Amino acid sequence: MHPQGSEQKRAMLLVRAAEWHAALPIADVVETCRPLPLRPIQGVPAYVRGMTVLRGKSTPVLSLGGLLAGGDARPGRRLVSLRLPEGVVALEVDEVYGVHDIAESQLDGARPLLGGEALDRVSGTAIIDEKLVAWLETGRLVQSDLLDLLFAENLS
Repeated sequence: MHPQGSEQKRAMLLVRAAEWHAALPIADVVETCRPLPLRPIQGVPAYVRGMTVLRGKSTPVLSLGGLLAGGDARPGRRLVSLRLPEGVVALEVDEVYGVHDIAESQLDGARPLLGGEALDRVSGTAIIDEKLVAWLETGRLVQSDLLDLLFAENLS
């Protein structure tokens, strides 16, 4: 147990995607920007919006709302690009709130209450600024076989 006030906190980027509020590790965030033109990809889940060019590189774009809800993806108003072990992906979100330091002790056990796609992708939940926020670890967001397919799409 940490003495009061000395608990380690993690810097997290808070975003909103559809009805979801989420926290992403700032250490994995490359940048945020406005949406860019997309090239659709056939034969992928509905939350894969397509490919775009970010900083001169072809980058997969995923709808965070669709990814968490397991439904159709609608266009977001901002892109958040994330560094994953396989490469950079961009998440479409509706709003970027900013960076907050969040202690892991703020996580609660509401994760089992989640259903569907979210259960595998959400590490926990926390109440931040009176909002229920899904704590996301970038390594759990997308299955590696789908990422392999998306990054292979760069070559075609």
